[in-house]
Amino acid sequence: MGSFSEFDHLHDHLERMWDRLMGGPPGQPRFRPPMIEPQTDVYQTGDAVVVIMEITGMRGQDVELSINDGLLTVRGDKQEPHHHGDRVYTQVEIGRGPFERTVALPALVDGDAVSLRYEDGLLEITLPKRQLTTGHHIKVTVKES
Repeated sequence: MGSFSEFDHLHDHLERMWDRLMGGPPGQPRFRPPMIEPQTDVYQTGDAVVVIMEITGMRGQDVELSINDGLLTVRGDKQEPHHHGDRVYTQVEIGRGPFERTVALPALVDGDAVSLRYEDGLLEITLPKRQLTTGHHIKVTVKES
């Protein structure tokens, strides 16, 4: 991916973060709860692109994946665990609520053949690479009419 498209991706990412931070009518900014952006690793093998995302507490929860223009977006909602009884927190650091993360994919992938694995709080997304068809040869016999 060229550096210009990487810059565009970074610019879009920063604008989305600013929009999340500042809400309300123009001229009257207010702070919103932040959208969680999970820590993410991306690597590729000879035949796949693998994305590993740290999202603890998601077993049995829904996660939405979308692939568009070489970008993978993962969305979900880390629900508050169900606790019985009254609790008064004096410290809250564990991120809960909606999360979203978009990463650039380093190769063309087959989004229809994605596989997921979730273990120890890590979501592993394996996307098989798709071969780019740059052209092919066709043999044609021309006949006189």
